[in-house]
Amino acid sequence: MFVVSGCPRSGTSLMMDLCRVAFGEDRILGKKFPQEEQIEMVKEQHEMESDNSYAARMYIFNKTRDEEKIMKDLEESKDMNPNGFWEMLYTCQGVHYRFGDLPRLEKLQEEKDGEKSICKIVSQGLAQSDPKYIDKIVYMIRHPRSVAKSQERLKRQFPFSNSEEDKMLVNGEEQAIHTPEMYIQVTAMAARWLIKYPDVPVIFVNFDELIEKPNETLQGIRDFLNDGDFESAAKQIEPRLRRSQPQDVENDLWEDAENIYKMFCEKDFEGIVEYMKNPNLMIYRKNKRWLCTRLNEPKTENECLACQKSSVVRNNFKQRAEKKEINWQDEPCIFECAHNPDEPLKTIGESVEFNTWANDDSLIHLPADIMSNFKGPQSTVAYAPMDDDTEYQNIGNNMNNHEIIEFPQCEHTAPTKSSGISDNEQ
Repeated sequence: MFVVSGCPRSGTSLMMDLCRVAFGEDRILGKKFPQEEQIEMVKEQHEMESDNSYAARMYIFNKTRDEEKIMKDLEESKDMNPNGFWEMLYTCQGVHYRFGDLPRLEKLQEEKDGEKSICKIVSQGLAQSDPKYIDKIVYMIRHPRSVAKSQERLKRQFPFSNSEEDKMLVNGEEQAIHTPEMYIQVTAMAARWLIKYPDVPVIFVNFDELIEKPNETLQGIRDFLNDGDFESAAKQIEPRLRRSQPQDVENDLWEDAENIYKMFCEKDFEGIVEYMKNPNLMIYRKNKRWLCTRLNEPKTENECLACQKSSVVRNNFKQRAEKKEINWQDEPCIFECAHNPDEPLKTIGESVEFNTWANDDSLIHLPADIMSNFKGPQSTVAYAPMDDDTEYQNIGNNMNNHEIIEFPQCEHTAPTKSSGISDNEQ
């Protein structure tokens, strides 16, 4: 069979619709709106399901799923992709032998009057596919920023997700939309498959070129497949289809995504695989977790960096550790010992000896009797380290070398020895 592949939202649905016109709908494998079929399948009573079991299952479904929202999301996805998705089981899972699936696979390999079927298998599905079921591949390429924006615009929801944020499954894990993370992962997966099976014929189609030069691009596909009325299919393409333009959305992964996009356009699949071997890539760093022994909680790099840079974060962590009765003074920072790629790693002993929490006096709360000397409703005053030549030096026995950094809703001056408060009281 012929396969239309590419990263989700790279133009695979458009290409499937063009193939529907070029080859006829009877040769297309998949449903125009598979989400609709999924909803109907959930609502149907299975052949071996008792009335009571079905009633209980539907009771749970109705209690945990907002059917009105599901149908609204479905209609929105139809509006965004009115020509359909044309997807089936193999679209995301790939085409390969499964127990009990042999009859369908054998049917797929049958050619009706020498005519091959056309199936949409996105990049992550292609990575799991057996090439013996694939004759040729039309692979769609699109800039990762446009892919991310298109995924956001689609707001594609499934009736099995309660997530408030649009998600997409990659390797069984949910990925947030409008980020380059999904693009990086699935493109790298496709690159590995293309290296492993170099004998499978592939034509790469740039989405923008397809919109800008439809006749020329589709003629190239016709020559590659040696089949299909792509002259008629070209009439389906409208300039408005290029509605998702690249946008500057801040994310640490864009540089990696664009490097991979460039290599993929150059068919440098080995370069992509080599590039992804770097353990310090942000895509690995942002998702990696380790145990913070001072808190006995898993933490990410961003949380650890925030702890290093912000006295407010450190103070919050210390309070939580103390509530858990953790002796954090004797615990190392695992991030600075093993996971910080931007600084020389410390030994366990060094991390304990120079404990940033223990040596941090950057956030101190004044007792209530001192607070009574301040005007206003403020109940807590924060002090931060200051240079030796500032005027608020030595304001009390326990307040050496600190200055006031924030007093919201309060009009006052810092207490000094001339205020009439003794050293001990201060």
